[in-house]
Amino acid sequence: MGEITAEVMISVDNGPQVPGTIVVEQEWIDVTSATATKPDPAWEFHDAAGHFHAYDVDGKLPTLEPRSRHIDCPGEHVSPEYDDDDCEGYDVVEYFCPICDEMVEPRRLDDSGTKTIPGRKSWTATVRTEVPRDTKVTVRAVDAIGGVYFGIAYASGNVSMEGDARGVRVTTQLYGAGPLGRRAISAAVAA
Repeated sequence: MGEITAEVMISVDNGPQVPGTIVVEQEWIDVTSATATKPDPAWEFHDAAGHFHAYDVDGKLPTLEPRSRHIDCPGEHVSPEYDDDDCEGYDVVEYFCPICDEMVEPRRLDDSGTKTIPGRKSWTATVRTEVPRDTKVTVRAVDAIGGVYFGIAYASGNVSMEGDARGVRVTTQLYGAGPLGRRAISAAVAA
């Protein structure tokens, strides 16, 4: 799990900006597939009518039209242990030239094995203000270079108070109730 912590100025429900901290945690998951494939970037093909087909740089097929075809379950099963009354069949995607209607099979490469992919992302904010327990609030945070982060959070009720000669400082823990959005740094801030 990766973690990023940033000191920010936080506004809760459009209130005044106060010092705080945002912590974003990202899970990473190892997944293994024995059948995964990916587009072959070197594949190109001319159909019988001479129409050119290939993958573009994004792995898309701009000159082919995908069509889904349903495959029904087998009508009779060989043995009772393989009988599946809930079988609904499955769909396959086939590609056709939209000009001449020839079916084309784009070449794909093996992409099996183990890969690490991003999993669940969560975030918390610690803010120097009191937020009532179990309250759902909007959070807007600005970092030192003008990046703006925003989302919806719940106040956990975890409130701490520290006192010194200048008075009492209240801190509330907020838990992200959804994604933490990020806005691009505006040209005025970046300049």
